[in-house]
Amino acid sequence: MERKISTKWLPNQDGDKSICLEVRKKVFVDEQKFNLDLELDEDDSLENLKTINFLLYYEEVPVGTARLCYRNQEKWYLTRFCVLKEYRGKKLGDTMLEICFEKCKEMEIEILYLSAQVYIMNFYKKHGFEEFGEIYYDEHVQHINMSKKFTVY
Repeated sequence: MERKISTKWLPNQDGDKSICLEVRKKVFVDEQKFNLDLELDEDDSLENLKTINFLLYYEEVPVGTARLCYRNQEKWYLTRFCVLKEYRGKKLGDTMLEICFEKCKEMEIEILYLSAQVYIMNFYKKHGFEEFGEIYYDEHVQHINMSKKFTVY
């Protein structure tokens, strides 16, 4: 049986961005116990025109989200990457990353950065990210910085 997947890219000003925020809240706040006040940040601001939000639907249910953010020193970051717990193990994260990589190539992004939770670092390594720097804590969870280089033609 073929999986029914659909996706959307949304600017911060799009009303459907609230769906992304709901998915993030379920994963990062409800499940992983991150502080809601810290989950919403400057990259979510309606005035921020550089952030684009990604939303993945599985059989018409919103189950995954991520953001591409243009930040300090002219670097692009993949942030708030998550899939709802009950939909993990279906390779949806792999699909999301591949679609994000396509978007990066389309936007001619040469290097994509992220801050990975250490327990999931090997998932990102499998997709070509390399870690750098020291492990650090973001709230109560260990993280490591990672980056992936793209060939831009």
